[in-house]
Amino acid sequence: MVSKRVGILGSAFDPPHYGHAAMAILALESDAVEEIWLCPSPDRWDKTPVQSLDTREKWASLLAQRLTAAGFPTFVSNEERDLGVYRGTYVFLKHLNQKYPTNTFAPIVGWDAWESLNTWRDPTVGILNGNLLREEFPFLIVPRNLKNNPQQAHLDSLSVSKPHLMLPTFATLQQKHGSLFSIHCNEIANLSSSAIRKALATQQIILFAFPEIEEKIKCSGIYTKSS
Repeated sequence: MVSKRVGILGSAFDPPHYGHAAMAILALESDAVEEIWLCPSPDRWDKTPVQSLDTREKWASLLAQRLTAAGFPTFVSNEERDLGVYRGTYVFLKHLNQKYPTNTFAPIVGWDAWESLNTWRDPTVGILNGNLLREEFPFLIVPRNLKNNPQQAHLDSLSVSKPHLMLPTFATLQQKHGSLFSIHCNEIANLSSSAIRKALATQQIILFAFPEIEEKIKCSGIYTKSS
């Protein structure tokens, strides 16, 4: 059985945006992983997505296709859906380990998620398991160097203890891959799915994803009545 180093990028993808793409590219260019699995989350104890899982998987598939075409092998996994009940990241990753025992799985998260890792849990039993995640899985961490939060600018030079890895900021993508994006890479760090939904619902002009994905989402009117 072939062994692979896989980056796991979990999100609601409600909708997918350039931030997700940037995280995938940074992870692949770190050479820590060979491919990315986008894992759209089902309804969760702490978050109920606006759109259905079927819809969000379709949007994520468009993003995966675009990234793969650009030379960044990315796929959509429905493994978390198949678990049936949302049990959090630790149970999900342990499931992947059992099903694909020769693979190495590395979760990709932003710095804010890394900082809150101790609060992560299995909601079905209420057990905190963030410490186990940190001990058993090599995280790839993207600094949150936001324009409106300059005190975090030092994060691009921070290191974390192995096997975890601090990735470069989104700004480092501009020189190599700026032509991929319709907005500056510094602006990508300020994107969020909730802000995008609000902008689309109020018909504001917003650039947030690769043009062909953006067009499909906007033309569908799928977020017109969302908040």
